[in-house]
Amino acid sequence: MATQSQVAEHLDLNQSTVSKLKDKGVLPDRAKPGGFDLDACRLAYIRHLRTGAAGRDSTKPGSLEAERARLASAQAEAIERKNAIERGDLASRPDMTNAYAGVIEIAVSRLQRVGAQVANQDWKLRKRIEDALNDVLSDLAKTPIDLALADQDDDREEGE
Repeated sequence: MATQSQVAEHLDLNQSTVSKLKDKGVLPDRAKPGGFDLDACRLAYIRHLRTGAAGRDSTKPGSLEAERARLASAQAEAIERKNAIERGDLASRPDMTNAYAGVIEIAVSRLQRVGAQVANQDWKLRKRIEDALNDVLSDLAKTPIDLALADQDDDREEGE
């Protein structure tokens, strides 16, 4: 049985590397309180090196195995996105922008008719209602999108 420093010397490594390999499960733990089995450590380290050389060490960024996993994940995500679009669960940004623009145009059009509907023949009241609504619509039109989104986030946090 050997100490950790003897394993390091046997494998031509430093003690911190041996410790890291042991923590990652590459090297076997001490078989007995007396120390490490040098033969078992050597075989485990050789297998670890072979796995890395063959590109199958998925713990290394850029390894063949890691890249295959990344590609498979990206392909699965693309298929999920395509299926969601086909089901109608997901829309493109231009489609959503056009839909929102259409809803806003309808809302503005209806709001501009409120003065005539409420005031009827009272021209002063109608003018005051239309001016108030136009002021609100003008303010809304000048509101930057990022500011509006920040206000929504603030409202959500207060409601939680």
